[in-house]
Amino acid sequence: MTEMMEQQSTAFAVCVLCGVIIGFLISCFYALKKAIKMHDVWIGIFDLTFWLALCAMVILVMFYYNSGEIRLYIFLGFFSGAGVYFATINWVVSRLLDYILYGIKMGLRKVILKAKMLVDIICSRR
Repeated sequence: MTEMMEQQSTAFAVCVLCGVIIGFLISCFYALKKAIKMHDVWIGIFDLTFWLALCAMVILVMFYYNSGEIRLYIFLGFFSGAGVYFATINWVVSRLLDYILYGIKMGLRKVILKAKMLVDIICSRR
């Protein structure tokens, strides 16, 4: 009986950790969507791909740590981990990601403008 309890508690702890990771990935996903201006069709494709990848991760974790058995505590672990993430550190991570992505965006904009000026100089000499 103790071996079964140990396996179930390990599976629950792993699911809570995966819930935190899922919360972090969702924050990264929304920060990236906010930083990159996309058309509606691409946003739909991007959303679908992201959520399918998360579903695959959940299924793999269930098969690996719980022998493929679907139990209520597994989903409670995922949701409680995501809830803990969103209730505690989501605002810090979101602001940090916004700051980092804005810096990358401005840096790329400068590089593109310098490259365009270089191309204009090279093309005007002909």
